[in-house]
Amino acid sequence: MPTSDIKKGPLYVDSTNNRVGVGTSSPSHPLTVDGQIKSIGTNGETVQLQTSSQYTGISFIGSDGTRDAIIDYDHTNGVMGLKAHTAGHYINFLTGGYTERFRITDNGVTFNGDTAAANALDDYEEGTFTAFIYGTISGTGVNVTTTADYIKVGNHCTISAYFSNANLSSMSGSVKVGGLPFTSTSSPFGLYTGSLISYGFSFSGFLTPYISSGQTSLDILDSVNNSSWQAPAIPAAAGKYMIIGCTYRTA
Repeated sequence: MPTSDIKKGPLYVDSTNNRVGVGTSSPSHPLTVDGQIKSIGTNGETVQLQTSSQYTGISFIGSDGTRDAIIDYDHTNGVMGLKAHTAGHYINFLTGGYTERFRITDNGVTFNGDTAAANALDDYEEGTFTAFIYGTISGTGVNVTTTADYIKVGNHCTISAYFSNANLSSMSGSVKVGGLPFTSTSSPFGLYTGSLISYGFSFSGFLTPYISSGQTSLDILDSVNNSSWQAPAIPAAAGKYMIIGCTYRTA
């Protein structure tokens, strides 16, 4: 190592601290670069390290100049990004022997080497919605709304709702529950049933929640042995309880 500092153009060597600066005469690390760092391959492929007031990142640029992928950090919003920048490209996660376990594509995520767009998981969420009981003819009732919850995985939504001490005396017609968070899909998949327990309702078979195509509400049906489905009338009294669970396919 020279006994004195060396400065030639943008290159600076600090002999005291054994540091090299490129574009700076005050290197703070063994190698300090003021500006971008590029590694260029034989055919023009580039790996580029760059920083700005908002972003610090690494870009992977193809021989045609296309920015194919980016790893960056957004200092302003506190976001770490891993991006397959070109449409149709994907992010792959592999384990021992380069076995694919997880892939992020334009269509969602796939698992264990599955590449089919139809099998990609494109949504997951949990939330609440306001469910309400109403009559098919008239009425609003008392205590007939409740905060229900849902979990949506892909295009399947599972709901659960509990109505406590509802007063249905001002309603008429058959029982419906509205307010579902997503519209049910159309045929051939648009018929769904779930489970239900109740207190204070009169029926002869067993009650079942039923969702038909293109709906954000469900019907309560009375299923009787060797008989057609029926819609039980709303009982004209207070003190009704109902717990509903159902999974249906969304539009």
